[in-house]
Amino acid sequence: MAEILLPDGRRLAYSRSGAGRPLVLLHGWCMSRAVFREFLERPPAGCQVVAFDLPGHGASDPAAGASLADWVRDLAAAIELLRLQRPVLCGWSLGGMLCLQLAVQAGCSAAALVLIGTTPRFVNGDGWQVGVPPARLAAMRRDVRRSYRPAMERFYRMMFAENELAPAEYRRIARFAAGPGSLPPQPVAEAGLRILAQDDLRSLLPEVRMPVLVLHGRQDAVIPFASGEELAAALPQARLVAFDETGHAPFLSRPEQVRQELEGFLACLPPS
Repeated sequence: MAEILLPDGRRLAYSRSGAGRPLVLLHGWCMSRAVFREFLERPPAGCQVVAFDLPGHGASDPAAGASLADWVRDLAAAIELLRLQRPVLCGWSLGGMLCLQLAVQAGCSAAALVLIGTTPRFVNGDGWQVGVPPARLAAMRRDVRRSYRPAMERFYRMMFAENELAPAEYRRIARFAAGPGSLPPQPVAEAGLRILAQDDLRSLLPEVRMPVLVLHGRQDAVIPFASGEELAAALPQARLVAFDETGHAPFLSRPEQVRQELEGFLACLPPS
């Protein structure tokens, strides 16, 4: 693990491996860079992988504020300080929302995006009916306030489709992705849920003028597959890849398939 000091002195933790085109990995809600261990240990061909702990997650200090824009500001500063030129931004779930805003509003000059299990708007409403019912998100927020760790254990089980993982493989992944000490402080978890309740990035999608690879599990119980379809349709240069019998985290349960799609996508990009 390494750390970078942001301009105000706060620390953002990251891991880096490989050489070549920068591939920035951003995890989802209440996780850490540990979920990308497979790709840090064996980087995709021709890539320098940089996986961050989001502000307040893992070993990173909390953001100065609790909005998506605050988190984006920290990540944009870290990318600049590490001199990651024309990076490919790869985000999972909430991390994908961060990638969209980084690409359009933060001026980090991304070469391309990879969005895994991502939606531009998490909850239904205002002409969007392929997300999560507001009542379900409200129940998640209550559960986190009342009983944080049990709520997270239930959420983690939701991420995988039935029979997607053998029991031993599920336990192996859970140990490093959501084991003891891996959860962020409860206020950070609640801030993430507020972001999911409030933020709507649909207006940004026509401005994403770069190649985008959208990866989504057909049995995703966290962000419905239809949301990934709508996301890909709204992006000018997107290609959607569906993973059958797969839930919210195909890179954990189908790492070789994801690697193959990722390497094929990267090979088609102009040199950085």
